[in-house]
Amino acid sequence: MSNIHDASSGRQPEPRTPTPAPVRVSPLGLRWATLLGISLEQLAVAAKVDVERLRSASTFSHEDGVRLWEALEAITGDPCVGLRAGQSFRLDQMSLVGPAIAHAPTVDAALDVLVRLLQLLIRGADVDRFRTTAGGGVRYRLPAGGSRHGPDAIFAATLTVLRECVDAPLAPAQVDLEANPPRDPAPYEAVFHVRPRWEASTNALVFAPDVLARPMRGAAPPISDLLLEHAPSLLSRAEDLDDDTRIERAFWAARRRSPAITLDDVARELDISARTLQRRLAAEGRTFAALRDALLRERARELLTSSTHNVEEIAELLGYSARSSFERAFSRWFGTTPAAMRAQRGDGGSADPDRP
Repeated sequence: MSNIHDASSGRQPEPRTPTPAPVRVSPLGLRWATLLGISLEQLAVAAKVDVERLRSASTFSHEDGVRLWEALEAITGDPCVGLRAGQSFRLDQMSLVGPAIAHAPTVDAALDVLVRLLQLLIRGADVDRFRTTAGGGVRYRLPAGGSRHGPDAIFAATLTVLRECVDAPLAPAQVDLEANPPRDPAPYEAVFHVRPRWEASTNALVFAPDVLARPMRGAAPPISDLLLEHAPSLLSRAEDLDDDTRIERAFWAARRRSPAITLDDVARELDISARTLQRRLAAEGRTFAALRDALLRERARELLTSSTHNVEEIAELLGYSARSSFERAFSRWFGTTPAAMRAQRGDGGSADPDRP
């Protein structure tokens, strides 16, 4: 099959302009590390980020995602770490993603499901379906500076799931990748069963018409449709999080973008209206101001007693513009200073009272 083209004209399309919307990645993307047997602690150290940020974020930026993939490559020493993560994917390992795909009636319908889920998991992503008389598939164009490991993982995982769900051997007719050719293409050929076309204008997984028409072994369209209908809500609870935990994650995600966080900022992270969030808090007898104070207080205590950050670093991590502002808030919360609390935990003999 030739490179992806407009079947009606036979011409290559003009490269699509990447979407200007900021790309936000679901925390479910951290499951790639889990599939490789890598803990969040290992990942945080390699990526040079606070592990609590990985645990509490409601979404990650595209730049965060690139940094995490780079960390996974550094930890494993594997230049094809995305491929390996995708090969490790199984139907039950990423919330409803596997089941929704598995219950689609055909391979073609399964790819429709995949794209709809990717648009939820990678908000703002330039991903879509395409069909021509010569076949069809999935396109995923990376934002500028993207990592090759993302498309590698997604395409490898897609093939892994599809191969579990059809009776006959399955291979794409063509794989297009934006990345430069690797030193050794053999791992790609082993996964895709074809040699990818490198330095393409977009990433694409292409199937012949007869493959697209193949039935899925677990076909149950009503179940697939039901999962898709409730996907936004189910994915927001993908880790069985309670409302308090999801609100906390949303708070810290918004806080990292702006220390002057508002109710609107947190509601935006949760994909609900500010009024809905306010009603939810009121039903629990809470206000947003009290929520903000409680979250900052507990995070301050955790960082002070469980980390080696000094007071200025903790103030910065919590979004305070100056150490003095943080110390005033800390004294209001605990009736003591950060240095005094740290000394009270039994390691106050350090020459630096701010970093025992």
